[in-house]
Amino acid sequence: MYRARRSEPSASPTMYLLALILTLTTVILVLIPARASPADSVTAGSAKVKISGGIRNVQMVSVDLKDPSVRIEAALAQNRVGSVENLADMAMRKQSPDTEVLAAINGTFFHAYGEPPTPWGTIQTEGKFVHIGNTGTCIGFTADNKVRMDNLYVSIDGYLEDSGDWVNNWYAWNINHSYEDSSSIVIYTPEYGTRTPDHDLTSIVVENGTVREVVGGAARIPANGFTVVTGNNVIISRFTPGKKAEYRLEFSRARSGEPVDWEGVYTTIGAGPRLLKNGTICVAPEAEGFTEAKITANRGQRSFIGVRNDQVLIVGTVPNVTVYELAEIALSLGLCDAMNLDGGASSGLWYRGKYLTTPGRLLSNALVVTKKTGLERVSTNVQVVVNGKKLSCNPAPRIESSRVMLPMRVLFEAVGAEVTWNEKLKSVVAEKGDKNIILRLNSFKAEINGKTVDLDVPPRVTEGRVFVPLRFVGEALEAEVEWRAKEGAVYLWTVPEAG
Repeated sequence: MYRARRSEPSASPTMYLLALILTLTTVILVLIPARASPADSVTAGSAKVKISGGIRNVQMVSVDLKDPSVRIEAALAQNRVGSVENLADMAMRKQSPDTEVLAAINGTFFHAYGEPPTPWGTIQTEGKFVHIGNTGTCIGFTADNKVRMDNLYVSIDGYLEDSGDWVNNWYAWNINHSYEDSSSIVIYTPEYGTRTPDHDLTSIVVENGTVREVVGGAARIPANGFTVVTGNNVIISRFTPGKKAEYRLEFSRARSGEPVDWEGVYTTIGAGPRLLKNGTICVAPEAEGFTEAKITANRGQRSFIGVRNDQVLIVGTVPNVTVYELAEIALSLGLCDAMNLDGGASSGLWYRGKYLTTPGRLLSNALVVTKKTGLERVSTNVQVVVNGKKLSCNPAPRIESSRVMLPMRVLFEAVGAEVTWNEKLKSVVAEKGDKNIILRLNSFKAEINGKTVDLDVPPRVTEGRVFVPLRFVGEALEAEVEWRAKEGAVYLWTVPEAG
């Protein structure tokens, strides 16, 4: 259980020395493969960089995040937590008829010699957190490619019967991470598998938002829910079959406890330590909770990720460097914010079907660069007409993954539904007639009259507004929805169309 708070470190003499050394740091040569067009938003290359410890060769991939068809995604080996797989195969699992996989790099640390090979850092994939680390630094990406990097601390707060009263409160230590401590409280989701690991504790099965079973030992993990495993009798006593149960995540800064805005983030990978902040070296591994010399002091093969001020993301690998020397390299490449990823035998970089750096082992997780080959992933050039009247929206409607997204209140008011926002549970509740709809922020699951249904695109916060998928809302209210491509408009009728 990671709950320790650490104080903000002061700048060390080592940091000042590194800043001085960097005045001598030089990028000597950059090579771009001939097949990569200058207009391509995802390219690969190499650079020979002079640092305080000598010259190092950097293999890297650059991604122009201003391209709305590009997306950075987290991938799990075999699509589950606790497995390993070849990096290339893991990346290609993201391939689809309208999605091209362009590049991949190893992600967070994991127990390479443990069974199962559990991740060590935080992982969020397709908007859902499937593991929490709370040590080091996290990088996050929103659906429209905004980048966030912070010492993210994620806490798990549970609720019963939609109540915040203490008798209905519960909490968890982690998601999909086993502990030997009998007092641990762990949530297992379908990303772990169909059953929890074997144990002598109590399993609480929550399906479609309702407690279904409270049993001793291992239990099933429902496809539309989660299973809580714990030996904490106080927590166990609060769960009884038939009660509503859910959890939400709170985000803060690990060292200070200050709230961190992580809403709208679709992909997260936690590793570290951080290398650069606002263009300045800020390496402080011990302050971020790292204690092993292979991270804090030793040289080795390393991977990194960072972003420039012009919204170009760079991921790369470097041999035989410390994290301090890696920070020098990141700064010399023009990055403003950067962090270390897993390294050693886990360090791997793949680009368009070829390894630029071959990992020395199978991996648990990765970051994958994909590109939509059809409709642009995010577009704001769309009109919405409800019952013959064109809606005026600010912010404007969006198309994401072929789905029109509208600001929550604009859409529900247009279709005559009453809408409320539950801040504690980060959920939208809409009612019209005998229909009750619940959508949760960043969740691919929604409820219609208590029945769980899947969403293609989850509700998200964009420009300070909650956006929801128009077609889902329309069809949930039994309205007619039609996309007219020539007009670039979507029509919705809650009453029969005139004529």
